[in-house]
Amino acid sequence: MVRNFILFVVVAVTAGSVGIGLDGSGGVAWGQSPTVAIGVMTGSVSWSGQPLVQDNFDDNKKANLWKTYIQDPNCWVTEINKRLEFGVKTKLSDVFAGYLGNGWWIDPLTDFSMRVDLSYDLSTYDGGWIGFGLTPNPQAPRDQYMAVGIGCATYYPTYWHEWRDDYDMSWDFTSRFQNRVTLYISYDAFHDELYVGDSGYGSDEAWQSFPNVIAGRWGSAPLFVFLGETADGAIIESGHAFVDNFVIESGRCVKAEPPSEPNNPTDPNGTPGDETEPNVPASVIVLPSVLSRGHASDSIMVVAALPKGIRPLDVDDKQPWVLLPGGAQATQQNAFVWLTGQTMVTASFDGTKLMAAVPNNGKVKLRFAGRLKDGRSFGGTCVVTIK
Repeated sequence: MVRNFILFVVVAVTAGSVGIGLDGSGGVAWGQSPTVAIGVMTGSVSWSGQPLVQDNFDDNKKANLWKTYIQDPNCWVTEINKRLEFGVKTKLSDVFAGYLGNGWWIDPLTDFSMRVDLSYDLSTYDGGWIGFGLTPNPQAPRDQYMAVGIGCATYYPTYWHEWRDDYDMSWDFTSRFQNRVTLYISYDAFHDELYVGDSGYGSDEAWQSFPNVIAGRWGSAPLFVFLGETADGAIIESGHAFVDNFVIESGRCVKAEPPSEPNNPTDPNGTPGDETEPNVPASVIVLPSVLSRGHASDSIMVVAALPKGIRPLDVDDKQPWVLLPGGAQATQQNAFVWLTGQTMVTASFDGTKLMAAVPNNGKVKLRFAGRLKDGRSFGGTCVVTIK
């Protein structure tokens, strides 16, 4: 039985964390502000905090928070009966339908926690599962992901959890005796450990942990959320597989600003790095990862992977790219196509301005920024150690 859970994401532009309502949201809320209006709280857990992102699907229509992804026309996903339901009309091999985050992601440099209610009541030989999870890879989400959920195969109802990082992957199953459950995902950024469970957050409540994945393997790249189902032969009719009451309870969510916002950088003559967040997020690595204050002028190299669809000729190489804090401009910069077909950029910086801007030793988050020819900024962050 194939167990490739089809994961998905959307490339999101980013312009800071804000506490705002989303248009047409019904029971949806977003933000970090205590003044944000929220929808109906879930009845499955007792909770008194303020959510960052929430959807209870009570309005029976897709909010701006989400986009729909359907792998095969015989699959469907829809909000009905005040929940998000999934279905498959005929036997198919390893197909997916679900929701994906639309213009937002979770900051992996901070602790976060999220949960969702799931219901799956089919007992079939053919496989079917529903769940939620995270991926850092908007270009190839099946190559890197972590997911948890419930389902059934060979008449065996189970919880399942899995992760994949290119050719390395692992999954496992645990017996399940309830059709409706609440599942939890939480992250300890200091220890780089992700926890999943069915009774709460953190290591004390987890029945599985994933150490050294988000920072160690994925380089603290932005994390994109999905909710969905996978069917491997199972025919799923309405009412048998659904999720409800999705909540991100803690962390930092980065939301895209629409192009009409006055702070959205559209001036192609502006300076990269002026924005709080780049329009186009990139996965960034800084070399070396440990910088010596005694060799402040040594060269610092940045390597960044740009999202799919951006070509080297789209990158503005006439304007120096910058490294923050300090605002050092690149002494050398280049954009090229890697073996995978993805556009990569590299830049070299003198470390003097960085060391002057960061007077204390220890871990520091660096931000790299450049600009595309259409005026959008690109970039990302990476944590290094100064000693």
